[in-house]
Amino acid sequence: MTDSEAFPGLIRQTHRKIRAASADGAYDTRLCHDELRRKKISALIPPRKGAGYWPGEYADRNRAVANQRMTGSNARWKWTTDYNRRSIAETAMYRVKQLFGGSLTLRDYDGQVAEAMGSFAGEGEILR
Repeated sequence: MTDSEAFPGLIRQTHRKIRAASADGAYDTRLCHDELRRKKISALIPPRKGAGYWPGEYADRNRAVANQRMTGSNARWKWTTDYNRRSIAETAMYRVKQLFGGSLTLRDYDGQVAEAMGSFAGEGEILR
């Protein structure tokens, strides 16, 4: 199973209101966009190079495709949609992995959640 195939299942598990979800071009699939639309989440997913237009209900994505075709890249779209915030989140995750290791040691789910939350709380203490 690819990440983009697993993505809808992860989004379905969310119970809090999410305004926007950022992902890289690998998630530019109808499966991902459909799940985000179903949950009324704005998709900040750059279209793949040479992407085509989709039916009308994908208007936001089609605007990104049009922008890509006019400018030759996704750079302007990324700047106007605050897509760069995604890299800030990725940098934070990289720092957590560097500080606390890239894997969890506990085997059961509840233990892994507690271990991960402890890592995040620990990083917050270090940064203060």
